[in-house]
Amino acid sequence: MTRLLHLHLDSRRTRLAVALLIATALALRACAKWTHGTSTLSQLLPILIACAAAAVIAAGTRSLFGDPERASRPLPTLRLLHVLTLLAIATGALAAASDDPATMVRNLAGLTGLALLTATFTGAPLAWTAPLGYVLICAAEIDLHQDPPWAWPILPADNRAATLLAATTLIAGLTITTLRGPRDTPSERP
Repeated sequence: MTRLLHLHLDSRRTRLAVALLIATALALRACAKWTHGTSTLSQLLPILIACAAAAVIAAGTRSLFGDPERASRPLPTLRLLHVLTLLAIATGALAAASDDPATMVRNLAGLTGLALLTATFTGAPLAWTAPLGYVLICAAEIDLHQDPPWAWPILPADNRAATLLAATTLIAGLTITTLRGPRDTPSERP
């Protein structure tokens, strides 16, 4: 089982994903002076960085070789362990680099769920598209000085509805990714 886990992680370029997740945390810390205030940029920048980390996690679900482990029984377990490991690394790194760790963790969780759902239907290389589109729609709400309940990334950390929406999105993304995996080829049907 240990060898299978090692091969599974290597086929998904896990070391590269970890390096990129740490880079997103460093970018967040480097941008700290621009994340204070009420401007659209200061509110949007941490959300965009969480979106980047979510895209890295979802892109890491794809193997360069497809899923050669399909013949083995523990494939769903391997998928779940892989995603949870990357999510834990990203959560720790971004929370440590953020001035508002609770909001960062919530946004990372929800955007990761959205990226995982996107990877299942469009493929892991395009997993960034739906989360980025959603963040840009939320940016319009910031610009309009509105905070509708569906735009959970822009809501305060203590907003329970926002936390529930983000958690539900993460659970849905984890479930479908664990059971099905990402769409690997354009000809494959979801």
